[in-house]
Order: sequence, then C-alpha cells, then structure tokens
Amino acid sequence: ARLAIIRELQFDPVTEQLLHVDLQEVSADRAITVHVAVRPLGEAAGVREQKGILNLVLHEIAVSCLPTAIPQRIDADVSALMIGDVLTVAELRAPEGVRILNDPGQAVATVAPPMAEEVAAVVAPTAAAVTEPEVLTERKPKEGEEAAADEGKRPKRPERAEKSEKDK
Repeated sequence: ARLAIIRELQFDPVTEQLLHVDLQEVSADRAITVHVAVRPLGEAAGVREQKGILNLVLHEIAVSCLPTAIPQRIDADVSALMIGDVLTVAELRAPEGVRILNDPGQAVATVAPPMAEEVAAVVAPTAAAVTEPEVLTERKPKEGEEAAADEGKRPKRPERAEKSEKDK
C-alpha cells in the first residue's frame, strides 16, 4: 500500500458529478504543503455589543506538516474582536507538528462598523413642487453660427476636397 493525498477533483459543470481525481503519492516521513480551511470560533464582541459585521478575509491558509498530521481546519478565535480590530495569521494556533506558511501579518478576520441605513425623507407633494413641462423653442445658434445668423445667412459649410488621382 502507498500513501497518497488528493491533489485535485474535477466535476461536471452541469450535473456536478465527480469526473476525475488526481492523487499524489507522498512519503510518510516528509512534510508536505497543503491548504487548510479557517473556521471562526465564537461570536466577536464587536458584533454582539456594537452590531458590527464580521468579515472572514482569509478562508484557507497554507500549512506544512507530515501527511498523517494534516488538520481538518484551523480554528480562529474571533470572540475578542471589537470594531476595527484585525485577527492576523500570527494569532492563529496551529496543532502540534503543523507550521503555518502564510505571512504572519496577513489579516484573517476583521470586524467592520455596521452599515448606516439611509432613510429617505418622505416629501409631501405641494403645489409649488408640481411644475409644468419645459417648452422647447428654436435652438440657440452656436458661436460660429452667430455671425451668419446676424446676416441672415446659413453658416458656410467646408468645401469637399477634390478627388485625387488614386480615388478616381
């Protein structure tokens, strides 16, 4: 028997049935790099007390470990986060034998202030608010047409260039 991990799953785009599985053989005594899901634990204090919104910025993290020690997920304790706080990769606790490879300063979760709801003021229609439609009049002459309009002539159109020998 050989030790292997799943590298890729391919699904049919319409029926979503599994079409193909790519496996990779691994050695039980050599560390491998895999991506593991991040799961928020608890309810953020900023959400509970200040009605903030928890944003999970990083859904997966890269870890290095032995194939027999791959965790199902990494838990991220968000219970102490207030509005404006950021939980970083450095604050995550990986199980024994698992090393997190992401940048320690990378954000995992944040708590944002609640969105302000805009309440549109209801304006009662008044007689002053009701207006008549605008009546259009003759168009106003443009700058170049003003002199011609004063003389009662149409503006002079540019003459067409004569055809060259190639165009004939």
